[in-house]
Amino acid sequence: MSGAGRAAEDENMLVDEEEALDDLLQDSRLVVVPGEEITRGSGFLRGHGTYLEAIGPDDDDDDAGPAVEQDEDGSRPRARLVASVAGVVLRVNRLVSVEAPRSRYSGDVGDVVVGRIVEVGNKQWKVDLGARQLGTLQLGSINLPGGALRRRTLEDQLQMRQLFVENDLVSAEVSSFYQHGGMAIHTRSMRYGKLLNGQLVTVPSSLMKRLSQHFVSLPCGVEAIFGLNGRIWLTSAAASGSKKGVQNKSSQNATASTSADSDHEMDAEDAAQQDRAAVLERSRMTELMEQDKRKHAERVIDVESRQAVARVRNAIVLLANNDLLVSPQATMAIYDLSLRLDISPMAMLAPDVARTLVEQAIEA
Repeated sequence: MSGAGRAAEDENMLVDEEEALDDLLQDSRLVVVPGEEITRGSGFLRGHGTYLEAIGPDDDDDDAGPAVEQDEDGSRPRARLVASVAGVVLRVNRLVSVEAPRSRYSGDVGDVVVGRIVEVGNKQWKVDLGARQLGTLQLGSINLPGGALRRRTLEDQLQMRQLFVENDLVSAEVSSFYQHGGMAIHTRSMRYGKLLNGQLVTVPSSLMKRLSQHFVSLPCGVEAIFGLNGRIWLTSAAASGSKKGVQNKSSQNATASTSADSDHEMDAEDAAQQDRAAVLERSRMTELMEQDKRKHAERVIDVESRQAVARVRNAIVLLANNDLLVSPQATMAIYDLSLRLDISPMAMLAPDVARTLVEQAIEA
């Protein structure tokens, strides 16, 4: 067979394979279990949750998918694509993958995450993010005490345990990925850092809804961080006033600085003075934020605030137990419904009560 004829035959065979797989996926989402054959042919790319398996000469199962016949010279062997996990088959062009309903967090750059420090190493912390590998928080990717902007020194390395130690909870942002697949995170923004005096709720990361803002002040007086890795941090909002004041003043200073720049041209000396003033202002705001966090960590939360946090926590657990997307709106819907029905936080997880809350929340 000539080269042109072989290429045309291969192209026709690929079209037949794609049409056969499209027929399987067009009516509904195809659900497979580990070891189940998805399709036959060598024209598809193996994605996550799949693997290629050679078809032996004695395999006469013609109902499993479109078969690829072997050429006379044996250059095109028979193969089939098999699922390695249970889930739904997804296809993007010729890339076929299986999406598991509950899998470990994979992450994207810019994701807000909540993790737990598990190891203090050389110039870095290892953080459990619920992913396949531990995340890495470099010493150069954090805010130094006082907001100092400088190179990290040997003294900073020796004082790493004064910043984070094992079992500390931190909020951070995914900054990049290493070649081996591990995530690099950072806490350079003042809103990130150590989490104290609150409660952690863990749900499957597949149920987390991507939001425009993951730091949310709920109407019930609870501050929440909806981490995209399935870790949700809840705490009372009573001690967040000074932090908001600092942030507002920071934005006002930035606006005033922009207006001043547009009014007149500054010479080099004025620009240097303004830079020094900006550094001092940043250091002052960072110190205020640190004082606010220390006060919040030492504060005894009253019973009413504890009940609000517990009610929000149980609302999130109800959503996760029923495989519903977790978001501030869905959480507050169950929260408000439990108040209207006069259900205590402790009783929200009772089977009959939980069913009633979820059904009425979905209907609403």
